[in-house]
Amino acid sequence: MKYAFVYFKNDEDFSIATNNVYEYEGQQLEWSPLDTKSCHRCGYTGHVAKECQTELRQRSNKLNRNQLLQQFKNRNKSRFNSYADATKGNRYPTNRQRH
Repeated sequence: MKYAFVYFKNDEDFSIATNNVYEYEGQQLEWSPLDTKSCHRCGYTGHVAKECQTELRQRSNKLNRNQLLQQFKNRNKSRFNSYADATKGNRYPTNRQRH
C-alpha cells in the first residue's frame, strides 16, 4: 500500500506530527490532506502517474531482468536436448568382477 489514513485527537497533535520528518523502509513520508491528488504509482503529490519517475525505474529493472533471462535461455540451448542425448556420451567402465 502506498498510503495510509491517519487521524489525530486534536489540531496540536496533527501539527506536531506533520512538522516532523518520518521515514518508512527508506522512503520519506509525505503528509497531505485527503482531497489532495497524488500519483497512484508512488503515492507522492506534486505529479501524476504519467510523469512518475518511479515507473521509469521499474521498467528499466524489468528490462534488465528480461535480458538476464534471455542470457540463461541462450546458455541452455547449447546443452543437450533430451535425457537420451545427455546419457549417450556417458560411457562408464563396466564393473570388474571380484575373484
